[in-house]
Amino acid sequence: MSLNFYCIGATKSGTSTIHDILYNHPDIYLPVIKETKFFSLNYHKGYDWYLNTYFKKHKKEKAVGEIYPCMSSLEAPKRLYETLGGDIKIFGILRNPADRAYSNYLAQKRILNHNLSFQEALKKLPYLTEKGLYARNILRFSEYFQSKNMRFYIFETEFINNRREMIDDIQDFLTVEKIKLDIDIKSNFAWQPRSKILNRLLFKKPIILDKVLRLFLTSTTLRQKLRLFFTKINSKKISSPKLTNSDRQDVIDKYFYQDILKLEKILGKDLSIWYNL
Repeated sequence: MSLNFYCIGATKSGTSTIHDILYNHPDIYLPVIKETKFFSLNYHKGYDWYLNTYFKKHKKEKAVGEIYPCMSSLEAPKRLYETLGGDIKIFGILRNPADRAYSNYLAQKRILNHNLSFQEALKKLPYLTEKGLYARNILRFSEYFQSKNMRFYIFETEFINNRREMIDDIQDFLTVEKIKLDIDIKSNFAWQPRSKILNRLLFKKPIILDKVLRLFLTSTTLRQKLRLFFTKINSKKISSPKLTNSDRQDVIDKYFYQDILKLEKILGKDLSIWYNL
């Protein structure tokens, strides 16, 4: 058994929902844990460890893969190619990069409890913009994978407005039987921690909770499940503020406009909804 597909992101673009939708397909195998981070944090442990840890319950599912937003990772394209080969199917969902950055900023602000404004964060936290430079990131994957094996969907027009058609297309892309999956799943929501102390234990580096759990639990997946459980019970749903059109346009013009123009050529898609606001 070997992985034959991988969803590379983008972060804050609906990948958790996609995971939960595809997880229910009888011929698609996904780990229970989304984002195992093998190709970033745990790559040194080896491919056999990866399979034994996250894919040992695989039976005869035809499509085997993972959903982990690693599009902006410098190491990911080469590691995916060297580990899984050049024929693996790669897909992703691309959201307006200003909105993606803002959503990422709000999430990190809740986790890290910093007081930076969005504009300050864009200057001081480079990953907020780097993850939205889709053309640059996709071109790095194109060095290892053919365009016929890569497919990208637009968050606003496909994930939001034509989700059924998008899920059907993903099933075709993965060459599994096209069935009617539940698409009305919403897996992520804006939240704030109920307990700041528990939030620090869960997210402050070095992650104290992980160190404690290692003393009692040898199973990586079980530790991750417990960490997700604690995160869930400590999360309180809130209404998330939105970017204004003028702020969105300003961010696009400063950080993303030229990359979007390149992306239009790569994908052959009109993305003016992202920059003509």
